[in-house]
Amino acid sequence: MRRIGLFGPRRIFGPRRTRSTSLYGFAAIAAAAIGCLPATADAQGYAEVGAGEIRAVSLKSGQAVSPNALETGDQAVIENGNGLVSFAGYDVDLDNVSGAMGYSSAAAYVIVASGAASAAGETARAGEILILMPRGEGAAAQFYDAGRYAGSWDEASISAHPAVYEQLDAVAGRQKWKIFFGRLGTTSFNIAAPGSAHAETARRSIVGDATVRDIRFSGVSDGVEIERSVVRTFTDALSSGDVRTVAELLDPTPYGGANMSGQAAAARQMVAERMVDQEQWSSLVAGREFTRTADAGVWQAATPAGEIVIRLTYANDFIFVSNIKRGI
Repeated sequence: MRRIGLFGPRRIFGPRRTRSTSLYGFAAIAAAAIGCLPATADAQGYAEVGAGEIRAVSLKSGQAVSPNALETGDQAVIENGNGLVSFAGYDVDLDNVSGAMGYSSAAAYVIVASGAASAAGETARAGEILILMPRGEGAAAQFYDAGRYAGSWDEASISAHPAVYEQLDAVAGRQKWKIFFGRLGTTSFNIAAPGSAHAETARRSIVGDATVRDIRFSGVSDGVEIERSVVRTFTDALSSGDVRTVAELLDPTPYGGANMSGQAAAARQMVAERMVDQEQWSSLVAGREFTRTADAGVWQAATPAGEIVIRLTYANDFIFVSNIKRGI
């Protein structure tokens, strides 16, 4: 029998709860499908996040971590988290939540095994996932396949987080009966790897790096302000000689556009290095306020050495830098 993901259109029977419409609504989370490594059995620690202190341990490294500092594709297991937490550009209110938090290329999410997590007017309770969309586009609470998710944990992960695993297993048991009696249906959609694991890996290489992700999940929804953030981050990186950040913000289209790993990543990195070295950017753009022109995606600033123009372009659900030069 084909294993499928989160519960779909027949997910509610009896009293109904309102759900926001979302492209990523029917989501399944499977750590094995997105490359999470097991936590070590002795993983412990508390990470201070926002106004609250929650137990957050990376499944990839087994170390205490802030959920905002996770690599895209990793997950942070939390136990009995309480308080208001800033995550993915949202204020997430945790009410004794045990479960996991993470990012895919499409969305951030909070998997709730027990307790309740709320953000942007939506609340996810035990057996549900709170999905947080980029650009502050809102949240949605949906059921997830607890049996599939718990089944992806190996023995080391179970030993590291036995209480969370037991709660997931209990949720899975309740869902099993609801499926049996026809109160829940299923869908194969996986919010952690929309499309396929291969497609998610490729997409992560474009929009999953920290520089791009931090802008996408800053909570800013206005297009001009997003452009401004890209320009500011790019010019700050040029001024400081931060080649990695410059490379992550360069338009991926000339390098294939679909996957920025391997030779494509090396080529973009090389261009970024040459770009950083070609001017004394610290004297040209450091502290300069760029303004948007009448032409879409074109920003400029006057400097003693002349006008500096940055052209932006839209690709892969983000705004990248096409080029920077003097004069139009």
